[in-house]
Amino acid sequence: MVEAAIDCGGTRTKVIVVSTEGEKQFAFPSSRPVTPQGIDDLLAQSGVSDPAGLARLALTGGATGQLADAFGDRAVSIVDEADATARGGILAGAAAPAIIVCLGTGTGIVLADEDGRGSRLMGSGVGGGTFLGLAELMLGERPVAELGSLAASGDPAAYDL
Repeated sequence: MVEAAIDCGGTRTKVIVVSTEGEKQFAFPSSRPVTPQGIDDLLAQSGVSDPAGLARLALTGGATGQLADAFGDRAVSIVDEADATARGGILAGAAAPAIIVCLGTGTGIVLADEDGRGSRLMGSGVGGGTFLGLAELMLGERPVAELGSLAASGDPAAYDL
């Protein structure tokens, strides 16, 4: 039995594939628009030989809500992004109720309830995608780990906001 979940973010599309062999995670540059064929292509790149034969496929983020009926008879669940953020925060160890912050292309702040449902509290278009874009403009393309090291070596007293 193979299951998959995909988060169609603005900068990166994240794929998790779970099978009897374990869990594998992938990240790809996002492309627009999000289509069933594009989803199947990502699954194939993630090692899923028969995307239509998945036991379950969950989609969240981006414009996945418009895909609810696009997969025909396939077992596809569209998960609200706030709910996905809340569930992820709880699975990562947050005790509900909890405020979960998700830093992606933008930043989403969600209140997770005891049932794993999320309510959007606020958000911003400024997030990891903004950071990567500004870093590339100022420093050229660099690995995220290097950008983190550079940020950690900075002097907070020298910031001029």
